Amino acid sequence: MSRFPKDSTLKRKFYHKQPKAKIYVLCEGKVTEPAYISQFAKQHANDKVIVQPIPGVGVPLTVSQKAVELKTQLLRDARKSKDSFDMSFSVWCVIDIDEHPNVGEAKSLADSNKIKFLISNPCFEIWGLLHLKLQDAHIHRHKLQQLLHKEMPNYHHTHNPLFDYNQMKNNYQIAKERALTICTRRKDEGKLNGNPSTNVYELFDYIIANGRK
Repeated sequence: MSRFPKDSTLKRKFYHKQPKAKIYVLCEGKVTEPAYISQFAKQHANDKVIVQPIPGVGVPLTVSQKAVELKTQLLRDARKSKDSFDMSFSVWCVIDIDEHPNVGEAKSLADSNKIKFLISNPCFEIWGLLHLKLQDAHIHRHKLQQLLHKEMPNYHHTHNPLFDYNQMKNNYQIAKERALTICTRRKDEGKLNGNPSTNVYELFDYIIANGRK
């Protein structure tokens, strides 16, 4: 006698539990960005979304190049697969401006391959700070890291480059609103992606949207 029912109930439940999105995030940074992304996904995602941060990829142009390689491989694998779900993926780049060269070239490469390219200027720490206070004046990354440490004592760029997620986790919407504010102001000034600004909330909105039941 079969141990399982022969109707389609189990099959329907199996597919219901399958993730509907796989999100690959190539990060310039080795620690801060991937750790935050993982914690955010753990809080906001569910079994319908898989988030895979890839740390320490390199400078912005390298991040874009590796993202194109990854997307090409994922498409190749999906075409060979019999599971249509394997096409349900997206590839994202998360980079800092710092003093990096070739940022424009990196963005153009990502854009031309329909890869989301998210920029924090001067660095990802601006996103952490926006959870705690508005920063709308031009700021050097070292000063920004010092200011974040002042507002978030558990964070230290050298000794502990991890955001204190417990201090931040209930402030996502206000951080997003502040990010939108400073992005709009930079655009009005004719300095798109200027200092300070960040559009990383686009990734986190995408995680939330795909994680809803």
